[in-house]
Amino acid sequence: MTPVLAVHGGKLARTPFTADGIVFAPPLKLIRWMRRNPAADRSAEEVEAITRAAVHALPVGSNAAARTAA
Repeated sequence: MTPVLAVHGGKLARTPFTADGIVFAPPLKLIRWMRRNPAADRSAEEVEAITRAAVHALPVGSNAAARTAA
C-alpha cells in the first residue's frame, strides 16, 4: 500500500512526486498514477477496515463538521 495525497489548488513544480514515502499530485494526475501503479497486497476486508479507521480518525467530508459541532 502506498500513501497518496491529492493537492487541490496548490502549485507543484513537478507531479507526481514522492516525499517521505507519500506520493503528491493533483487529483487527476493522482488517479492516473494509481491506475499505472496498482498495489493489491490487501484484501477487500482489509481495505474496508483501513477506510473505516481513516474516516473515523481524519477530518473527512461531513465527518469534520460533525466533529467540530460535538
